[in-house]
Amino acid sequence: MADENITEAAEAVELEDPSAVARMIAPVAAIAATWVVQRVLTSGYRAATGKEPPHASDRNQSLSRVFLWAAATAATIAIVNVAIDRFIAPQQHHD
Repeated sequence: MADENITEAAEAVELEDPSAVARMIAPVAAIAATWVVQRVLTSGYRAATGKEPPHASDRNQSLSRVFLWAAATAATIAIVNVAIDRFIAPQQHHD
């Protein structure tokens, strides 16, 4: 019974406002992409340096190295999230 209600609600949203579906999908895609990007960046750092990426709580790491890693990670994730938003968001035409 509950599954039927969810399906009917999803169909109603899809028929009435396709952008509503995009607004529901975008955050989930962004979370998944963030997880994947973090994994890829961490693996790349390990492959390039043979070490674990710096962590803010690790007092043995220089502050500049921690800041650079945080900035690189944040910038990459932000770029991926913008790409997801642009890809998923419906095209709006302005006359």
